[in-house]
Amino acid sequence: MSYDIQAIFSVIRLTISFLFVFGFVTPLFFEHAGKKRGIDRIVFSWVGLGGLIIIGTFMLVNLHIYDFISILFCLLMLPLLVHFFKRKWEGSTVTDIFNRGENRIVANHVLFIEKVKNLSWADLKQRIFKKPTINPENPYSIAAVGIGILASVLRIIPSIQNSAPFSRVWYFELDAVKGLSLQEYFSGYPTPKGMHSIINFFSTITQVSPEMILHIIGALISFFLAVIIFWVMRDLTKRRHQSAALLSALIYAVFPTLFLPVSMELESELTSLSFSLCFALPTMLFFLRNIRSGGKTPWFYIFMGIVATGLTNVFVLLMVLLPFMLVGILSIPQKYFFKRFGKITLYLISIYVLTLAPYIIYCLVSGLSVGTFFQDQLFNTQVFSFTTDLIVPIEELSLIYFYAGITLFAGFLIRLFVQKKKRIGDEMVFLMLFVFISYLYTPFFDYQYVYIDPDQLNSFYGMLICIFFGLSMYSIFIFLEWIIKPVEKITPYIMPIITLGMVVFLFAYQGGLRKSSMLPKTEPNGFFNAYYDIINERIPYTYATVGPELDRELAKNRHFFMNYQFFLDNYGVIDSLYQQYLMVPDDQRPEVQEVPPASIFLFVEKPPYGSIQQGILYDAQNTMRDIEQWLVTFRQLEGRKVRVYYETEEAIVYEIVNRDDESTIGGVLRNIYPTEEGRAARLFK
Repeated sequence: MSYDIQAIFSVIRLTISFLFVFGFVTPLFFEHAGKKRGIDRIVFSWVGLGGLIIIGTFMLVNLHIYDFISILFCLLMLPLLVHFFKRKWEGSTVTDIFNRGENRIVANHVLFIEKVKNLSWADLKQRIFKKPTINPENPYSIAAVGIGILASVLRIIPSIQNSAPFSRVWYFELDAVKGLSLQEYFSGYPTPKGMHSIINFFSTITQVSPEMILHIIGALISFFLAVIIFWVMRDLTKRRHQSAALLSALIYAVFPTLFLPVSMELESELTSLSFSLCFALPTMLFFLRNIRSGGKTPWFYIFMGIVATGLTNVFVLLMVLLPFMLVGILSIPQKYFFKRFGKITLYLISIYVLTLAPYIIYCLVSGLSVGTFFQDQLFNTQVFSFTTDLIVPIEELSLIYFYAGITLFAGFLIRLFVQKKKRIGDEMVFLMLFVFISYLYTPFFDYQYVYIDPDQLNSFYGMLICIFFGLSMYSIFIFLEWIIKPVEKITPYIMPIITLGMVVFLFAYQGGLRKSSMLPKTEPNGFFNAYYDIINERIPYTYATVGPELDRELAKNRHFFMNYQFFLDNYGVIDSLYQQYLMVPDDQRPEVQEVPPASIFLFVEKPPYGSIQQGILYDAQNTMRDIEQWLVTFRQLEGRKVRVYYETEEAIVYEIVNRDDESTIGGVLRNIYPTEEGRAARLFK
């Protein structure tokens, strides 16, 4: 199967699994999420279960008992334990708790039997052919999902066209994902592993290789972020004028290069920044909902969001989520401000200390500097800005956003005093944060004295700008409705038309749809086209690969590996010893057999040798020539078998076959069930 088909089917499998886990399974156990519908249901489930997966993985790996069964058992037991201790807290005995659970199971079973017994063909027909009721919000939600799909498609094209990683960071992320299966969490340095925990979990349940997930998930995150932006904007505006929320999602999905300090090329790659924002943005909204509703939004989801964000990216936790929550506290109603301020502050201090505790404790135990750790997390040299297509330079654009944000905030402030509202609106909390972040990008701000990395802040600033576009459009019509009452009747019809007009104008100004044009800067595509075929059809640890030293991360927990230099220096001796071993009669061979793998794959680049990054393989030209010369000599030896496994214009992959039918799945099955006799003979006809 070609690589692009594998990638497309991997995307489909991951999407279906995501919707099944967070849209169907999780709400069965989370009561609050189960009451929600549509996007709300998915987001609540994502933060709740996603946080538990990250926490559970952290605990189980550090206890050295992590595997799929243990994390599944942990997730299934948590709701039961919570229910058990809740009943114990209420005064119930252990016997009463189990009797009540047994009675509930029996009652539900009897109720199900009665429903099936009384179900007639007419009732079944009525349910199947029942005329669907159309919710006025459904078209907007469907449109938001469509926009998210468009955002993903525009960014995933390079990942479908190119199988090779785009940067060396991919290898380090892969090492972290595979390390979890080997019970390695903090391997010498306390690096956040929340993103890797989720990838490891979904790789297990979907059987999509972690290499493939890491390569395509950057675009899938763009889909989720586009939907989250729509969801956040819709909640900020109390579900009024949802065309504005669609505009916010469209700015992120289709027109990011014009107005945001991000690029589609960088969004095609997976980063913990974008991944952590998938937790941070919903957590911000949960926090505002909790304040708005007087605590009706469960703190569980806020706690899970904070912990998941902190275990994924410390910068987003401290420089994005924490400032928003500090500003959000100001939205507590005046009547209950002092009563709730202490409680909320205590909750936040406790959960933030608990989230950062693993890093601090590990640093203290390992003799590492805590200050150095936080400095490394707040300043990441691997993150950089690439904003060549902005309509104006980012400093000038931020000045426009800064003054526009102040103007809009002043308008809402005047409206607050005139209408004598008891609390500042959620949109005002957002505008305060937006104005502050915009100020950081203006020439007025000096980064010299503050621990803020603007390159890492770009992703969040881009999200804020998208929401600001929608909020600006929403505010114009809200103020018009406030000042001129008759406008309220025509606004629902005018806003979709204006939104469509703005999209058409921006589409023409941008020159059509722009897709990511990211190209690999690591190894030839042919290497990875062949590699994905190998791991899909070969049995682990029956083969070895020969490639650059960095490819050792690919081999981790899957197969044997030799770098080019080791192969050239040592495999000749290994092969000679193996040939001597074959000369010994079977009954005289030792019980412990040290033989080379059944197949050895050599990844060789073709002239002009420009596809392998020099940082990955120094002097690739001479190395490839040495490999080719070695193969010429090896082929002349008696009894050696070398074949071309895969070939493209830029790469060729050779297979040294030491033993037939010991590496492929089909070959092993034929060895177990010989085709010449019995039932297997009939199967292989």
